[in-house]
Amino acid sequence: MGYLSFAGTILGGLFKKPVTTQYPLKPAVLPEELRGRVLIDIQRCISCGMCMRKCPAGAIVVDRSAKSWSINRFACVQCATCVDNCPVKCLRMEPQYAAPGTVKQNETFVKQAAAQPAVAVTLVKGVTPTASAPATGTQAAAASAATAAKTAAAPQTTPPGDGAGHA
Repeated sequence: MGYLSFAGTILGGLFKKPVTTQYPLKPAVLPEELRGRVLIDIQRCISCGMCMRKCPAGAIVVDRSAKSWSINRFACVQCATCVDNCPVKCLRMEPQYAAPGTVKQNETFVKQAAAQPAVAVTLVKGVTPTASAPATGTQAAAASAATAAKTAAAPQTTPPGDGAGHA
């Protein structure tokens, strides 16, 4: 009897639509009730720290002196308490999953002067933080020309030994 019910399940599965989605081929459909991830408009932020004090997971750190706002995406529970308590409403929830990662890291946003765009800095344990702003076309061309000049000026050295890197 057990085999017949199992055979019925197998045959039934052959003629039904698959339960899983074809994610890489079709875009993922996010549920309506998905809160998503926290995003900030750092230029509007007044660094009051209300979001940091209200965060139940302690995932947000506000540094008033450095005018920076950091979030640990792995610690954030997407409850939107920070968004609800922000007095200037510079925080919002975006209905999107956080990008997967292999290293737990904090995402830091630093408030810049009015003429410069905000810079996102990713901090990884044991690595010196570096900030990079999007380069304009002229800056990118100058940077690539400087890199090409350094590469052309660098002498080519061959390791001692048989030429294949073996000593």
